[in-house]
Amino acid sequence: MSSEHDLIETPPMADSSPASQVDQSAVLEVGCLTIAECALVADQLRTAMSRHAKVFMNLAACEEIDTAGMQLLTIIQNDADVAHRIRFLAPHEAVFAQAKRLGLSNFLQSGIDE
Repeated sequence: MSSEHDLIETPPMADSSPASQVDQSAVLEVGCLTIAECALVADQLRTAMSRHAKVFMNLAACEEIDTAGMQLLTIIQNDADVAHRIRFLAPHEAVFAQAKRLGLSNFLQSGIDE
């Protein structure tokens, strides 16, 4: 289980104007999504959204998620503007299992970027 969260920003294009920087995407590597981590992840998402048009949450290494983590993912999906900009990548089987237990599988599925 990893509790580290890394924000990986795509390299800037040749045009480094502020407008072109917003067009870049970022990947937030999420190792754990529990109540202890949700505030940090939410802050990182807000920061990434202020700098990038699209943010991908890589959930492949997210082996631990609780109801607070699922609530964060659900909040993202409930806001159409945010859901369009934040997408989920390769959720770990633990994320799918928790979503199923809580009846949130559809919310999770709708946010996965294939």
